[in-house]
Formats: sequence, C-alpha cells, structure tokens
Amino acid sequence: MKLRITFFSILALAFIIHACDKIESPYRIATSGNIIDTGNTVKKVILIEEFTGQRCPNCPEMAVAIKEISNSYPEQLVVVAIHAGFFAMPLGTTFSTDYRTPAGNELDQFFSIGSAGYPKGLVNRSGFSSGTFRLESDELAGRVVEELDGDPVLDIKISNVYSTGSRIADIVVDVNVMAQMQRELLFSVFITEDSLVSPQQDKTEVIHDYVHRHILRAAVNGTWGEPLNEGSVLSPGTTFSKTLQQTLGSNWNDEHCHIVAFVYDDETKEVLQAAEVKIR
Repeated sequence: MKLRITFFSILALAFIIHACDKIESPYRIATSGNIIDTGNTVKKVILIEEFTGQRCPNCPEMAVAIKEISNSYPEQLVVVAIHAGFFAMPLGTTFSTDYRTPAGNELDQFFSIGSAGYPKGLVNRSGFSSGTFRLESDELAGRVVEELDGDPVLDIKISNVYSTGSRIADIVVDVNVMAQMQRELLFSVFITEDSLVSPQQDKTEVIHDYVHRHILRAAVNGTWGEPLNEGSVLSPGTTFSKTLQQTLGSNWNDEHCHIVAFVYDDETKEVLQAAEVKIR
C-alpha cells in the first residue's frame, strides 16, 4: 500500500508541473530556448517572426500566445523576435536598451508592420501573395496548424564550431531536397539571443524584470539571405552545403545564443523549412 501511494503521488506531482507550464501575466517566467533536434525523423518545422517592441503594451500577449504554441509543438517551431518600429525605439532611462537591428528594420519596412500595428506575427511568411500574412496573436495557432499540414519538402541540419576566445562561430548549413519541385530558393541564417531581462511595457504597468526571448541579433548572410540553388528544378536527394561565419557581439551572452536557418521561395516569400541549434 505504501508503494502504491508513493507511485500515485509522483504521478500527481508530474501532472501538476505539466499543467503549470502556461505563462500568465506579468510574463516573468524564463525558459531555455527551443532547440530543434529531429534525429532521424524529418519533421516540418515552422518559422514564426514576431514583430514587437519594448514599449508596446499589447506585445506581451503575443509572446504568451507563441509560448503556448511552442508547448504544443516543441520540436516544430522556431521563433525570431524582431524589435523594430516606433515601439522598439529607446526612450528615457527605463527603456534605454536598443534591440533593433538593420535587418529587423528592413524586414519591418518591407512587410509594412508599422502601418498594420504592433504586435504582428508572420508564420512561414505564408499569405504574402494574398496580403493575409500579418497575423494577430489569436490568429497564430490556426496558421501554424495549416502550415504543419503535409510532408516536409526539405530537411535542414545546422552544425557549428564556436570559439569562446574569438567569439567566432563557423556555421555549416546542410539542406536536403525531399520532394520534386520547381522553385528558386534562398536560405537565410540569423543569430538570436534568449533570456534577456529588461523592462517591457504591459497594458497596466512597466514590467522591469521582463524576460525577452528569441531576439534577433544579426542576419549572418544578409536580410534576405542568398540563393540556395542554380536553376529552378529540384529533385529528391539533391543536397546543398553552405558555410558561413559570424562573430558574436561583445554584449551577447553566447550561452543563450542560437543559430536559426530557414529556406524560402524567392517569389512567394514562403518559408519551406526552418531549423535551430544552440551556438554553445
């Protein structure tokens, strides 16, 4: 009887811990980055680009929505938080940190986020051609489900060698084609940093110990990346290997930095596959 009580007590404790994983206001819970490791099974991995700002009172709601989606699809979601626009501008001593980047500013302008209002999320940049790509917080989950439908057409694997002395990451991105297609593809590599603590405006207060996640730090091969293939016809089994290098900023915590790689269609801007690994 004693052993049975202990067993069910452990089960109950595990259930409680799992149930408490949801983030509630004021969003102060810090968690480690979401690392995609699909092993031998290739899964479709979705890219969410979160356009946000530290002075945006509605932006924490989108961070919560994204966290909940990540809990549902822990191995199939890569997130990049792009601080850009009016609400990302530093102001006074409270909002003195500047998370903006040249690449983030360019993406923000290209996708006209400012005119649509913050926050906005892009899921695989799908809907760009039809103008339905800028999503509200409550629209993200449905679009993720839509994008997860079907089999992956590409597999992306990232490897890197990082020197703590020079703070240089030598990055290799391998892309394997898994389906016949006729597309002109580009590949992009970003560096993000997780778990940065600084103030964030909420609807009712300034949260001084807010944990900012997935912050875009650099676009390694430019805002729009570079061509993956020459010609548009791609056959299953075709592989590409790309080598890049990035020096981490002196104020970045390399233990919280990640490499994000994704491949997208040059014409439609649709992201076909994404991947993420820790730098260290």
